[in-house]
Amino acid sequence: MAASHKFAALSAEEVEEKQRSLQNKSTKSKEKTAIEQFKAYLQWAGKEDLDFFNFPEDKLDTYLSTFWFNVHSNAGELYKVKTLEGIRYLLNRALKDHGAKFDITSKSSTFQTSICAFEDAKKELKKEEKGTVTHRPEITPQGK
Repeated sequence: MAASHKFAALSAEEVEEKQRSLQNKSTKSKEKTAIEQFKAYLQWAGKEDLDFFNFPEDKLDTYLSTFWFNVHSNAGELYKVKTLEGIRYLLNRALKDHGAKFDITSKSSTFQTSICAFEDAKKELKKEEKGTVTHRPEITPQGK
């Protein structure tokens, strides 16, 4: 399609490339870490196939449901609820970037087992007092 003075003639691939290049570097880094964590979990759990982007939905649902209870920080500490939520959304984003037509966070999806497990893992974290966010003191101007 020819470009006009009013519209650019970008293909779907060019639009995708522009969107990828505009992603925040911090988000990209955190997404990479979430992917590495899930792959490390699969390896720890004795799974030979680590290419979860190509797992059937039911297999991915099963692995995610156990992942939410087993994931810890590098120091072996439990994550806070917000961190666990972040990992979940980053994995969902990575799956979408790899062409997934499903959403692991949607209650209307086929991921009911892992969604229930995720909610239960959050409850467990809250019992361990990992459900709150500790805010830093408010910054006030000097002399007031």
